[in-house]
Amino acid sequence: MSARGWMLWILLLVVASRVTTPPDFEGDQAKQASYVMDLLHGGDWALQYEVNGQVSSKPPLYNWIAATFCLAFGSTEPWVIKLPSLLSGLALVFVLHRIARRWFDAETAFWTALVALATYHFVKLT
Repeated sequence: MSARGWMLWILLLVVASRVTTPPDFEGDQAKQASYVMDLLHGGDWALQYEVNGQVSSKPPLYNWIAATFCLAFGSTEPWVIKLPSLLSGLALVFVLHRIARRWFDAETAFWTALVALATYHFVKLT
């Protein structure tokens, strides 16, 4: 199997494991989901609130994107709320692969993307 085929299988495995595993609503993850739910049920897209009534201290771009995905899919499942994170993580791996392929070669690009997929940052991002 070619390097491209291996990378596709690894990406599919990462996406499948991310979509099918239980959500990790520890710490700020629960806040993120509550902001999106506030957008969907509260209706105020300019100002989001935490569950305790305090105004959100985080920038709203992620919340807007996640809420748009929820509206597009007609679902508030945790995997839909976290879909922007997954897509940004995959975009990061794609960009790293392209940079490594341009500056070095295909084999280096493959290993760069594979290492990026295995890092703690990528796991937390997605």
